[in-house]
Parts: sequence; C-alpha cells; structure tokens
Amino acid sequence: MMRQAATGRHLMVFLVGVLVAVVVLYPIRVVDAADVAAATPVEAETFDVRPTGTSVVTNTTLYAPPNGQALKFSNSTAIAKEQVNFASSGDVVLMAGAGQSGGSPKLRVSVNGTFTAAAQAITNSGAPQPYTFAVNAPSGSVQIGVKATNTGSGRNPFLDYVTFPPSGGAVATDTDGDGVLGASDLCPTQPGPASNNGCPLQTSTPEVLVGAGDIACGDPTSCTNTTRDTLTGDLARAQLPPNGVAWGVFTTGDNAYPDGTYAAYQGYHEAWGSFRRYTRPAYGNHEYYRDTKAVGSEQYWNEGTDPAPVRVSNDTSYYAYDVGNSNWRAIVLNSESTEAPSGNLAPSCAANSPQMIFLNKELTTTKNTVLFWHHARFSASTDHPTSQGATGCSKTFFDVAYDHGADLVVEGHSHLYERYDTRDKIGAKVGGGLTSVVCGTGGESVDTLQSLPSPTPDVAFTNAWGICKLTLNANNAQVEFLPAPGSSSTPSASTTVAVRP
Repeated sequence: MMRQAATGRHLMVFLVGVLVAVVVLYPIRVVDAADVAAATPVEAETFDVRPTGTSVVTNTTLYAPPNGQALKFSNSTAIAKEQVNFASSGDVVLMAGAGQSGGSPKLRVSVNGTFTAAAQAITNSGAPQPYTFAVNAPSGSVQIGVKATNTGSGRNPFLDYVTFPPSGGAVATDTDGDGVLGASDLCPTQPGPASNNGCPLQTSTPEVLVGAGDIACGDPTSCTNTTRDTLTGDLARAQLPPNGVAWGVFTTGDNAYPDGTYAAYQGYHEAWGSFRRYTRPAYGNHEYYRDTKAVGSEQYWNEGTDPAPVRVSNDTSYYAYDVGNSNWRAIVLNSESTEAPSGNLAPSCAANSPQMIFLNKELTTTKNTVLFWHHARFSASTDHPTSQGATGCSKTFFDVAYDHGADLVVEGHSHLYERYDTRDKIGAKVGGGLTSVVCGTGGESVDTLQSLPSPTPDVAFTNAWGICKLTLNANNAQVEFLPAPGSSSTPSASTTVAVRP
C-alpha cells in the first residue's frame, strides 16, 4: 500500500509538471508558428508545367542539391506553373540568376492566373539570389506561375528553386531545421551551417587541374604547329581518369588557330577533344578573328553528346566553379574586349560592367581562388611583353584579384612558360603578393624571350611545349610544368604557392 501511494504521488507530480510545461511553452509555440513555411519549397526543374520556351539545365556547382538543376526561360511568353498547397497566406521567393547581356531580364509571379506583384529585374549572374514577390497567396491549393520578360541572347533568367514564406513580413522559413532561414538557405532540403549558406560542408581534399593555352591549329597552311598539340593533348589525357587523378582541364584561350571558327576547332578536337567533357575553357583573341562574338567557339563547346561541363558562349565566357571537393574556387574571365581584333563584342571589363560585378562578387568568398584568363599581365615574351599587359582587361583583372586576396592567376597569350612569384600590382616582388603563371605552351608555336625583361620572371623558358599541372591543396597550390616528348630540356618549374592571408 505504501508503494502504491508513493507511485500515485509521483504520478500526480508528473502530471502537474506536464501541465505547467504546457502552460509555459504554449505561448512559445504560438510565436514559433510564424517560422513555419506557408508551403513546401519547390525545385523549379520539377514544376508541373514547363512549357516550350523553358528548359532544364544542370550545373551542380551553381544550383542547389539534390539535382543541381535550374529552369531556364528562353522567351517572354512561357509561363511555368506549379500547384502549391498553402497552409496559410504566403508570399513567393524566387532563387534566380540571369545573363546580363544588354540589360537584365525580369521575372513575374502569378497567383491563380493573375499577376499582382510587379515584375523584378534579375540583376545577378552566377549564383542564384533571392527575389521576394509579396503576392499574399491565400491558404489552400493555389497555382503559382512564373513568367520571364526582356529575355534575349545571353539574357536568360535561370530559376533554381522557390520558397513560400508567410505573408506580412513574418519570420523567414527554416525548412530543414539547420537554423538558416528563408532564402538565405541555399540548400533548403539539406541542413548545413550558416557559414556555408545552409549547405552541408564538404571535406576538403586535394584536386588536380591540368591545361594550357595557345593550343591547336585547324589549318596547317597558316600555322607552325603540326604535332605538338597532339603531344600536349596526350599529356593532359594521361592525367585524367581512368589512369590519372586530375579532376578537370582548363584552357587559357586561343584554343583553335588561326581564327576560332568551327572548322578551326576541328584541329582542336583532334588533339584535345576526347576530354571535352572535362574541359572548362577560356576565350582568347583568336576566337574572335572571324566573328565578333566567337560563334565558332560556342558551336564547338556545346555540341554533341559530350559538351563542355559549362554552357560556353561569348555572353557566358566568364563563369566560376568549385573545384571538386577542394576548398578552391576557380574563376574564368574573358580579357578580350580591350584587345584586337577591333570591333569584337567580348564582354566588357569596364567598371560596373556585368563581368566586373561578377568578378567582385565571386572574389568575396571564404575559399581559395585561382583565376584563368588569356592576356598575360606580366610577360617576358618579345611578342607580348609586359607593356601590353599594363593596360586593358589583364591589368584590371589582376588589380581586382590582388585587392581581394586571390591566390593564383594562370594566363596564356605568350607562347612560353613563365612564373612571377608573389608580385604586387606593378610587378614588384612583395611578401604576400599574388603569383601568376603564363602557360601558353599548348603547342601552336613558341615565342622568344627578351634579354632584359621588366619585371623579371622567377622562372621563364621557351622552345618548350607541354601542360601545367595545378594540385590544389587546403593551404597551397603546387604548380608544375609537364613537358611533352620532343620538347627542349627545361629548368624545373615546380613550386608551391602558399594561399594569401
């Protein structure tokens, strides 16, 4: 009996405790109710209706998991639609980006066929950003529509995913319980820390990139290259799976001589085309000699069953990507607009141009950064000396990269190998400076060196062709030159580039 009485007293205490907890916690639940999404987020590529004028594109380094896909709008008439079940009245947040050629496209949102909120210009390229439409959709089953306007070549919006926060400025949604709210969470279905925008952290492992610039000839009557591009292509291929460990291939421009036409690119394809699906190219001046917008390059890089892993055209010739599971971000730029041939329509590098807005944004990162472009900022070549790089896009890019603490620059244009360790913006060697490498050794031809160059490179040699190998470690990059068979003997070009503080 005493045991039963004790048990009864314990039960009474427990029930009273539960009642107190309910009374105390109930107001907290009411407050927290504002955190609940009005509806479940939707990946745009899974919309119920994706009409002609929309298409699904894949870029796993740019768009949110699990698919790494986005919905591209190619005209100003298509309306993508999704039936959404709202638990309470809600607004619509589009995670979107767009090409910025000739202005910005716009997106609009409809609720049950009616457009209420004003259209918004999608002013960012690259990574998607949030655009909030205060549509105050009612609770219940609602059809949401998304429509683009002011689209054009190189001016297409890309819709990554859509979230539905409660209307009236309520607390943003935390859909995966990681504490990162609303559109700030770039991975709304996978928990991750705020320091990584709500995305899971990846273990940093070394990754390898290989490549070169000034590569192949599609017209033997106008080029000196006969077999060197094949030899350098064989070197790059050997570094890739299944026999090698390289994650990808870069180029530093002038991929196809003499004029970057689609016909000229057949010479490139013969030598380097077997690993096109690994290659992320940069554009050089020879891409523009027959067409002001380098249409031959665009046709080549996006054709067939094995296109380059990024969408490449004149308008999208600057882009960025994460290098595998490393903590490195690669940034590819187009330095051609300030160079010959005259009249080319390459993306501008003027202040506040879309390319420069993109560059400044991409350099605001916690990752280490390596940049690729064509025209060398510093060079001891007699054909393309430093005086050429002292103006134009190459200087602009280098200065901005230096100011943002970038770690490594790789260029081409000069047909030789050079390395300038830890330099400031005028080329003087300084502690903690920016290292640049000229790797125009793809095989098309070779330049000669000046006898008294200024600034003086730390390493320079000519009459050699081959590829550059970048091993991207957590705190440094190992830079090597791999000479092709038949290349003249070269001094050791291997070095370790420490990341800048």
